[in-house]
Amino acid sequence: MVSHNSLLNTSHSTHNLGFFFDEHLTFSNQITSLFKAYYYLIRQLCCIWPAGSLTACTIVTSVVHSKLGYCNSLLRKLPRSQLSHLQQIQNSLAYADAKSAKSFHMIPILRSFYWLKITEHIEYKLLSIIYKVL
Repeated sequence: MVSHNSLLNTSHSTHNLGFFFDEHLTFSNQITSLFKAYYYLIRQLCCIWPAGSLTACTIVTSVVHSKLGYCNSLLRKLPRSQLSHLQQIQNSLAYADAKSAKSFHMIPILRSFYWLKITEHIEYKLLSIIYKVL
């Protein structure tokens, strides 16, 4: 029997299937979580890269890109200020993979790896889903 005087505890965000949803659907918790976790991972990759192998770089790249691509169609209408954090993660990964200085321009490095920018990747995924549905 349930008491009518009981209170329901609420939360400002929830975590479901590896994705953080907040009450206003700004996904700021998701972006902050990704930024902290993968920026740290990429910095660690830069520290071990001279002594490491190509396998370590491939694994880190695969993990980061799979996480950046996971449910990213939900991020379509977010402001560029929030998406810029995700772009920073990808840029750092590209600099680490290319072993280039941060003074180099990012677009040629991304093109050399055949990577799309985050906003372009979101659009591509949405268009490919629409194409498959049609």
